[in-house]
Amino acid sequence: MASFLHKHLETEGRKTLVYRFQRSASDIGSTATVLAASIIDQLLESPTVSHTSGIIVELDKLSTESSLGPQHCPFQVLWTIAKSLLLSTKGFHLIIDALDECQFDGPVLPGIATFIEHLLEVARKANGKILIFSRPDPQFNIARQRSLLMHMTEDEVTNDVLTFARKEYERLQLPSREEEVVLERIRSSSHGSFWWSRLFLDYLGRSLQTTDFQIRLRGVPPSVEEFYRSALLNPPLRLRENEVECRRDILLMYYQAQRALKTSEIEDALSLRPEISTQIISNLCRPLVNTEGGFFSLAHPSVREFFESCERTNDMSLGFSFSDSHALLAEKCLTTLLNEKYADKQNVKQYLHVNYDEEYQIDTDAQPRNGSFYHYASRYWYHHLCHTRSPSPTLLRQANDFLLNLQFAFWVEYSRKEFGQFIGVTGAMDRLRSWRFRVPGVSKTLADIDSCFATSYKKLSAAYKADGDGELYQWLARLRICDYYLDLGINNNEEVGCLDQIAMTLRSLLEPNHPVVLRATATTAYARFHAGRMRAAWRIYAGLTESRRKIAGENDQRFVEALHFRGESEYYLTNFEDAIAIFAKTSTEFLRLRGLGGGLYLAAQVWYGMALAQMGQLETSLEVLQTAMQKRQSVFGLHDALTKLIRIAMADVLRAVGRHDDAIKHFRDIARGVRASFSPCNKYRLDIEIVLAKTYLEANMIQDAQIMIKEIEAAGSRGLRQHFTRFCQLHHVKGLLLAKEGMVTEAINCLQGILTEAEQDQNNRALLWIRLDLAMLLRERNDEGDEYQASANFDNIVRDVSGNSEPGFLDEPDPPRLLDLAEKALSLVRCGRWSEARLLLDSEHLDWNIPSDLWLWVSDIVFL
Repeated sequence: MASFLHKHLETEGRKTLVYRFQRSASDIGSTATVLAASIIDQLLESPTVSHTSGIIVELDKLSTESSLGPQHCPFQVLWTIAKSLLLSTKGFHLIIDALDECQFDGPVLPGIATFIEHLLEVARKANGKILIFSRPDPQFNIARQRSLLMHMTEDEVTNDVLTFARKEYERLQLPSREEEVVLERIRSSSHGSFWWSRLFLDYLGRSLQTTDFQIRLRGVPPSVEEFYRSALLNPPLRLRENEVECRRDILLMYYQAQRALKTSEIEDALSLRPEISTQIISNLCRPLVNTEGGFFSLAHPSVREFFESCERTNDMSLGFSFSDSHALLAEKCLTTLLNEKYADKQNVKQYLHVNYDEEYQIDTDAQPRNGSFYHYASRYWYHHLCHTRSPSPTLLRQANDFLLNLQFAFWVEYSRKEFGQFIGVTGAMDRLRSWRFRVPGVSKTLADIDSCFATSYKKLSAAYKADGDGELYQWLARLRICDYYLDLGINNNEEVGCLDQIAMTLRSLLEPNHPVVLRATATTAYARFHAGRMRAAWRIYAGLTESRRKIAGENDQRFVEALHFRGESEYYLTNFEDAIAIFAKTSTEFLRLRGLGGGLYLAAQVWYGMALAQMGQLETSLEVLQTAMQKRQSVFGLHDALTKLIRIAMADVLRAVGRHDDAIKHFRDIARGVRASFSPCNKYRLDIEIVLAKTYLEANMIQDAQIMIKEIEAAGSRGLRQHFTRFCQLHHVKGLLLAKEGMVTEAINCLQGILTEAEQDQNNRALLWIRLDLAMLLRERNDEGDEYQASANFDNIVRDVSGNSEPGFLDEPDPPRLLDLAEKALSLVRCGRWSEARLLLDSEHLDWNIPSDLWLWVSDIVFL
């Protein structure tokens, strides 16, 4: 009916928009947000709509905020644009079909009542008309209450069904002598269903002989499910074996596809003849599918329900199982990604270059063909691979071939260009790590996920080295390896160790202020963060900020990015007031440049919230982080890298304000993910596990804390000491845990032991906090010498800068006054009262003896 009405209104010259909801494997593809996007798309293509320049600018900004597609935008953002366009299209008609297939559950999706109110408002203001078709559904009672719903009974539509059936009968050229008998059968058996009537006529039309026609006409009326089964098993013309296989592959590709597939994508994936691919798809799958508008879709919602029933009951009568859908899609995705075009180093070179220099232009020939399956495969190959229950050896070999060769490098660079930074890459790698260890047999067959990056890019670098004119790209390939491993927090990799040489070589090949050189310089600064050389990183970022200011001005995004990283330097150096000022400015600028949902804006907000927390402004910090979390999660979900970072910071602030139950819930979820993806000695994994143990301790969940400590020590016994700061943190939690259990002496021995073991140049924040808690325990025990030891542990923390102090002996501890003031100043700092600590030291003419002892180290945790 919706299709008929659409054609009728267009014939009359009415401006008519149409959208049909269709449930799929991904709920995000069938929401009110997608409807809004479709309305925008249809109206922008219309020559009757004017004054769209401002809307184009807004959509361009949204495309950077939601690089994964409009379906990831908040509904309200897209609806505001759609509404503006509809209001400029007076007297429009909007047809919405199958509203019962729409998903209304989600943090940024409207409820059904709100959705209907939005439609009513725009129809009223623009004098438009909106007609919605749906199967009966209790959620639409709100429409009944507003007298907006008309329930079409069998009696009311039977005459229309017969009119439709008569025209369809003539179109199919069925025997005229049987027409009235057939129509009577439809009258008695269709129950007012246009779809059943169409299927019945198709069922009759596929009979080859007169006797077969009569049997079908006079037999028991088939159900809709039986029609579908008959269409697949008894086509009008017997299909050859390769045609049956092709139809199977088409249906399996559709079943678990994460978005609507274009017919051109199916053609590319299955190597169909381009000039007749749409005809092939329609003929093989008729009457179950539609190919209108260049997209593959099902002809009716009940078709998917039939497919789901077959999968649920493991029905093999069709000759295949829908449970094989993910495996087939994974195979087709990998086959596409492995195309030799994407191993051409000249094509990889262009994407590699543009990702380091935005002004570089990529040749059309280097890009995947418009409408090819590569666009889908690049986004979802790992999703289908990780959902394949029992991957075949052939599929795993395909995955290995992809991960270890130049096609992988092309995919990485293509994804960075399409989605920004490593959004489309790190999430895929995280999923693959988890799947590799979870599925039996895969870990022995699939390549190591962390090493495949270096393997493919080393091959790329070697290929450029072999070229006479490939020196620049040889070093860019090496630089990309450094970028990736630093993004994972791995700074002791042999490749990262060559970073300074890479940057120096690039400076010799290009101008000092060339974008590639500046990006390489920024990477060297980031590496210094990870190595704990915070002041060196600060100097580099300060220089980059000035370079960007001179080259592009303060309104340019590249200047704001450099300024933001300088803010991170201030944060790590514990200059929190300066950091807060910088993050406030970069948040404002990223908001102007990239919009409210942009990753850069939200990242700046996270750093702003973390700096506020360090200054003791916990409630304000929590509000900032919760807002950022809601925005990012609503678009990218919980598996997104930035969402995880925000969630970790938010959970740590929740812990700091005493909301331990909430914090534990977040940390447990995150811990499950990092344990599945990272080795026991990965520093980000250690951070999560240690802070979870700490939170258990603060929540008096003693047994859970003990179990966590034992698991950390058992899993990371060999490599824990290479992360000495984390090693100190773990001993801190162990000592406090012993004290909670009443074993104060054992706790003191544990904490005093790690202090004694540490060398002078190994001092760090964890050891400073240990000193404070150890002093409390020593004074609580109050044995002989405990008070002296409690104070003596603060030796060499502060120094006199008055110029009037007497020089002490080399092995002599600081005088009692300095020990006491050191303890007081550290206590203030630990509570986030940095300004008070500075005032105290200044008033006593003191300063920190080694300021770097207080610096933070790179981590997603706020309170280290």
